[in-house]
Amino acid sequence: MFAKRVCYSGLALYAALNLTDFVQTYALLTGTGGKVYEANPVADAFLDAFGWGGLAVYKAGSVAVVAGIVALLVRRRPSAGVGVVIAGCLALTSVTMYSHRLVTTTEPPDRTEPVAVRLRPVGRTVRMLPARPHANNSDAHQITPPPIDLATAAGLQ
Repeated sequence: MFAKRVCYSGLALYAALNLTDFVQTYALLTGTGGKVYEANPVADAFLDAFGWGGLAVYKAGSVAVVAGIVALLVRRRPSAGVGVVIAGCLALTSVTMYSHRLVTTTEPPDRTEPVAVRLRPVGRTVRMLPARPHANNSDAHQITPPPIDLATAAGLQ
């Protein structure tokens, strides 16, 4: 009985964290002038295809899926249900804490430096390309560093 109460309380917290994440995402994407983008590729696809309503449906669907999984688990393995709820809440707490830091920062992050780097070999050189900015950023600009010759960098020539 205790595990059921923990699961249901945890699901309420999970839903509240999802709502918080949605609000913070809205604040970040609409208030930073294109310097922040949705990092979750599935959520980004929903946002691009269906707008904010689509992202809300995606968030509600994720809560429904987790609630369904927990409801099934709590009947047969209550401790596993508690574990899933705790893991989900911890993951969303870390996301909302990071988003909160971005929302409360006075200056949005500078996206002229890539967050992630994709490497594409070109002959004997490797070019470093910046991470893909959000598709809705019309004013985002791409930077392309000069190619790096690996043989020269390694001292082989």
